[in-house]
Amino acid sequence: MTIIIHRESKKTTASKERIWEIWSKVEQWPTWDDELEWVRIDGDFKKGQTGRLKPKDGPVANFKITHYKPFQEFTDTAKLPCATLAFHHQVLEENNQRIVIHTISIN
Repeated sequence: MTIIIHRESKKTTASKERIWEIWSKVEQWPTWDDELEWVRIDGDFKKGQTGRLKPKDGPVANFKITHYKPFQEFTDTAKLPCATLAFHHQVLEENNQRIVIHTISIN
């Protein structure tokens, strides 16, 4: 069973390409995600790629990009002892604007 822990959305005039460019620079995630101290990825930003991140208030964690649709959405997941934490990032089009949605879930 999947439980949504948090969901946040923002409208922007930035293009999907610009949003994807920001998302794909994994080491820069802490510039837009205040919860992160640092992030490292083991290669290219793509499905199946792994990395490590350090939340400001938590231990270093391994993550994997488990879902990847360029210029639309991606999900990175982290395994916990008894569950998986998923961070889903999505961009939608609406009236010449984009809606950026970040959802955190656990299952």
